[in-house]
Amino acid sequence: MSLDPSTQAPLPAAAVARRLGIAPATLRTWDRRYGLGPTSHEPGHHRRYTAADLARLESIQALVRQGVTVADAAAHVEARATRRQRPRPRAAAQPAERNGSTGTSRRVTGRQLREAALRLDSDRVTTLLNGSLADLGVIATWDTVVRPALVWLGERWQVSDGCIAAEHVLSECAAAVFTSAARRSPTAPTRPVLLLSAPGDEHILPLHALAAALAERRVRNCVVGPSTPLGVAAEAIRRLNPTAVLVWSQVPETADLAAVTAQPKIRAGHRTGAVGPGWAHVRLPARVDSPQSISAAVELLTSPA
Repeated sequence: MSLDPSTQAPLPAAAVARRLGIAPATLRTWDRRYGLGPTSHEPGHHRRYTAADLARLESIQALVRQGVTVADAAAHVEARATRRQRPRPRAAAQPAERNGSTGTSRRVTGRQLREAALRLDSDRVTTLLNGSLADLGVIATWDTVVRPALVWLGERWQVSDGCIAAEHVLSECAAAVFTSAARRSPTAPTRPVLLLSAPGDEHILPLHALAAALAERRVRNCVVGPSTPLGVAAEAIRRLNPTAVLVWSQVPETADLAAVTAQPKIRAGHRTGAVGPGWAHVRLPARVDSPQSISAAVELLTSPA
């Protein structure tokens, strides 16, 4: 339990140790070895932990319970805090779009992306996507740039063969950009999250976006797919020992309930989630999580249990 933010009353080390369920000696060791003591301790005074200090320790303890070493957990939490404090890169730092003759930069839009895709200009599509990732991050790029462009192109498949080619170009470029972003992001040394496509579902791009969004939060993950057979999924679960398994279904025809109910049990246990519009009208067991979007899936997997 964290300190009441309305009071922000500092706590002595013994009280913090009780809240964390560890011995005071352990807390002192964490301070001495890893610098996890109070942030504002003054020599000659008793150590008092603020709400922020306690929240940091609780985050570290949650990782330690997952099997992470204290040193690695401390490094992960400190890196996350640093990223939150770091100002977001401005769009002007990337190859900027120009707004008429004013010379002011503007963010990448779904319209720009689909127009580049319609010209089958893969280099331009890639440039736009990388600029959007640097400016907005993965989730906002998916929600406000990539997905709207894909929906627009998809709605026009039946009236223009050119839209089919454009959709393929956009999908291939986006998958490559998201995959590259995921590989560039250092992840914490924890058990991974396993990302699967439902049997018969060929839609792999959303999983690459999800993988990049998780990696952006330093969550290890592995994408297997598309169209992952149940047997392949089971073997991957046994080999990877994941903390969670998320199964993507894009259309109702591929929302196979067995994909989320027939997963093998592993000793350490794992949570199961059904993600994607295909699951919208499927009655899922209570034990199966059902985040409604990529952003919801990321929040589910990164929020304290």
